[in-house]
Amino acid sequence: AAQHNISLTAHDENWILSLLELPLTQVVKVHLKIDSGMHRLGLTHAQQVTTYFNLLNEAPMIEVEGIFTHMATADSDLDYLNHQIAVFKDLISSLDLSQVRYIHLENTATLLQEDYDFDNSIRLGLGLYGINPDDEFIKLDFDLMPALKLFSNLVQVKQIRKGQKVGYGATYEAAEDEWIGVVPIGYADGWTRSHQGRHVVVDGHECEIIGRVCMDQMMIRLPKRYELGTIVTLIGDGMPVERVAQEIGTISYEILCLISDRVPRVYKQNNEIIAIKKMRFE
Repeated sequence: AAQHNISLTAHDENWILSLLELPLTQVVKVHLKIDSGMHRLGLTHAQQVTTYFNLLNEAPMIEVEGIFTHMATADSDLDYLNHQIAVFKDLISSLDLSQVRYIHLENTATLLQEDYDFDNSIRLGLGLYGINPDDEFIKLDFDLMPALKLFSNLVQVKQIRKGQKVGYGATYEAAEDEWIGVVPIGYADGWTRSHQGRHVVVDGHECEIIGRVCMDQMMIRLPKRYELGTIVTLIGDGMPVERVAQEIGTISYEILCLISDRVPRVYKQNNEIIAIKKMRFE
């Protein structure tokens, strides 16, 4: 970590004591994690915080670069958010933070709620993708611009007759003669079986995912015959990730995190492609 200038999270007494015992030859930067009420990682009690902050601060080869906490309900409960902020401020109030470079608690949801004046850094996660964690709870007077879209295309188009079945388990039966398309993306790519019966967009039309999503393919019902190679939008115009998540009872974070490294990443700047990463094969 020190060699690559990576800062580490000091979250636990045992972890901190183990670090202090190491024969360090380079300065290690740490950020002390405070548990203000999420009860995941972090130090919880004032005495703990004071003791281990001082131990780290006095170690010659350790730099306490930051101190931070994490909010549990910034997208759902402002009372508990404010409670956590008060706890955090109280737990660090007795510390000498004059040499601590970063004080941070704001994730995307917290940042969008209010501008806090006692921290000096933010940790954008979902916000980097231009996505509101909960647009029903967090009302903005400006629009966020989504930075990610997910596309595939049609690799086969065929017509099936009324009564014919589609996919593993034959779970879909055509109610009439229908055009269907095969899309080369599936649960190995992060598009899980729970998307069966949900929708993608083709040529401005919402198209139902029919039959079970396969490992690396799925079938969709088309309004008409389309040419091979026609673009299929899974996330993007007409199908925002918030809706994708809502349709299968999850959150946008999970949808985005599940997109596997089998899926090539195309990076664009000013509408021009600047890089393509095919991670699985590099």
